[in-house]
Amino acid sequence: MIAPAQEPDGSPGSSSERDREPAAKAGRIPCGSPRGAWPIRWPPVDPLPPGGGGQLGCRALTLVEVVIVVAILVTATGLGVPAASRYRENGRVVQAIADIRTMEHEIAIEESSRGSLPDSLADIGRGSFLDPWGRLYEFALYKKGDGKERWDKTEKPLNSDFDLYSKGRDGDSKQKLDKPESLDDIVRALNGAYVGLASEF
Repeated sequence: MIAPAQEPDGSPGSSSERDREPAAKAGRIPCGSPRGAWPIRWPPVDPLPPGGGGQLGCRALTLVEVVIVVAILVTATGLGVPAASRYRENGRVVQAIADIRTMEHEIAIEESSRGSLPDSLADIGRGSFLDPWGRLYEFALYKKGDGKERWDKTEKPLNSDFDLYSKGRDGDSKQKLDKPESLDDIVRALNGAYVGLASEF
């Protein structure tokens, strides 16, 4: 006599149990399975990486890696700060050149209206005008032998009408342009044909 077919009951070795085993390992409930058919862990536990050592994707930085990151940041900072400083300094030099050109034009207007050069920058309303480093611009009429004229590297006067310059970043200057204190000055030379760094004249 043929026994009637039995419903899957989850007994060991049954097809229902065999279907459930792979799904349980993957943390899924097979389609058509009733809720509560077997215990499910939630949230599912991540499989360990080969060799063990913790959950997958949860690895802390080692001391060597931290040191490498810090070294990279220090190097980047060391390169960036001097570059930014040079950029700002170049901007100040450009501004000083523009200021001297502007005042040179105003001096020419004053000379045209009064028939002679002004005695000081105050005569053109620039008596308290500061350079980009926060210091007054220097102005002096050229008078041979008065000790105020500035000289180039060959000891020739920079100008035959007037000197107009900024003492630059260090705030110091000497009569001759080749002196260390004068190299960062922004000067007017050759009666206005040149305005720029003394070190480049």
